[in-house]
Amino acid sequence: MNRITQIQQENPYDEYDIAGTRAEWKDILAVYVAKVSNGNNQVEMMTLSNEKVNTLKEIFWAMSILQK
Repeated sequence: MNRITQIQQENPYDEYDIAGTRAEWKDILAVYVAKVSNGNNQVEMMTLSNEKVNTLKEIFWAMSILQK
């Protein structure tokens, strides 16, 4: 379940107004590369393991704020 669905299920209303801006993916990926590589140019960045996907999700949600 994603966060928007979770918020909707926890807060039943007849209508939802979803507006705002989101973090740019290029910025999210830049933070991801910096965090995962630790500045080491030899770290492989082209594949996504479950651990890397979870790290990417954590970074995405840290950079994307949802308000009820």
